[in-house]
Amino acid sequence: MCGIYGYIGKSTNTSEVVLSGLKILEYRGYDSWGIAAKINKQFLVEKRIGKIAGAKLNSKFFALNSELAIGHTRWATHGGVTQANSHPHLDCKKRIAVVHNGIVENFDVLKKELQKKGHKFLSTTDSEVISHLIEEFLKTRGFASAVRDAFNKLQGMNAIVVANASSKEIIAAKTGSPLVIGVSSDALYVASDATSILPNTKKLLFLKDNQMAILGKDIQLLSLPDGKKLKIKLETIKWKPTSASKKNFPHFMLKEIYEQPEIIRNIASTYQVQVKSLAQTIKKAKGTFFIGAGTASYAGIVGTYFFSKISGLHVNMSFASEFTYLLDFINSKSLVVALSQSGETIDVVEPLTRVKEKGATIASLVNTEGSTIFRMSDKSILLGAGPEGAVASTKAYTAKLSILLMLAYEMKGDLKTAATQLLNAATEIERLLKQKNKLKPIINLLAKYEHIYVIARGV
Repeated sequence: MCGIYGYIGKSTNTSEVVLSGLKILEYRGYDSWGIAAKINKQFLVEKRIGKIAGAKLNSKFFALNSELAIGHTRWATHGGVTQANSHPHLDCKKRIAVVHNGIVENFDVLKKELQKKGHKFLSTTDSEVISHLIEEFLKTRGFASAVRDAFNKLQGMNAIVVANASSKEIIAAKTGSPLVIGVSSDALYVASDATSILPNTKKLLFLKDNQMAILGKDIQLLSLPDGKKLKIKLETIKWKPTSASKKNFPHFMLKEIYEQPEIIRNIASTYQVQVKSLAQTIKKAKGTFFIGAGTASYAGIVGTYFFSKISGLHVNMSFASEFTYLLDFINSKSLVVALSQSGETIDVVEPLTRVKEKGATIASLVNTEGSTIFRMSDKSILLGAGPEGAVASTKAYTAKLSILLMLAYEMKGDLKTAATQLLNAATEIERLLKQKNKLKPIINLLAKYEHIYVIARGV
């Protein structure tokens, strides 16, 4: 996943604001990064290959009195890992800057058309066609219309953030990949993940698919492809900004491993009402499916074991990417329970769209309030794990398992036993984490090997 961050406001060090936002998005994985900041009516760009942690901007950026900037961390999907392929990408006049997450499936056709019209390309990535396509449309229409028409020509699942040095505006548009807008008293933000905006504001607007937001002196929200104006509804997120930082730990993963006992205790003590409500929905359904991708799919598999062994009930589990082949079984009486940390996993979002068309009920165990899957759900339980910065999931995974265990016990009317087991588990995790001297020899042994195979069965 690529990381996107944009800022428009009154800060005198706009590029530093964007750099700080990008560093929070490190966990998404990346091979290069870059920032474009407005100077007069053009963009100054800095791109680098490698890590962003500890990075400092070129001194020329600090002389800028720029009111807007956008940045990007790239995970190469099209074109090699080179400085030229890094984002942001500019148009020929350096007045339009674009960052992009997704794949432009028809880029080769668009690129050939634009080259015939005299556009010069500096990279081999599909993303650069977007800046030149917008530049071409600007010859005959305004900025908002040019971005809208350019986005409508892109095939595939894409999210773009476009900055205009002339109009001093940023436009965000998406289908598939996530984008969220942040609103504070003196600035507007846009990012691919709410966690990077939270240190600055808790007032957020989660863009839906086929929506476009114009950020200038205020916000305008439009539908795509037609460009009709939409009503803006901001959501206030309850996450604490400090929970998205590493605190005193060397990296996110270690911090999040140590956060697990507190999260499990919280679920055991405060989730009874939510669990009972979802259990009632499961009881009424004529067929329940768990779906998830990656780590979440393994939580779903464990969930089927819980339901079988604890409550003697059958629940179907499917990898989200394969669920499209099981939709023939779905009807208006079915229940689909989606498991997701981000709430934006496209492999989960796509089949849920089809599930909605069939009139089935959607429930979710999701960690991100206001996310796409959260909004698509008829009933949702937030994991309450807080932002998860590590690539490998820890606390969000065990939060899912905790809720699934409670659901399985509630199905047989024994929620008290589940709470007791979870509280004991939290204590046991703390005991294990305190045994650093016993763990280190095992860690050192495993670290010698390039490949490790874990063989097991059942839970």
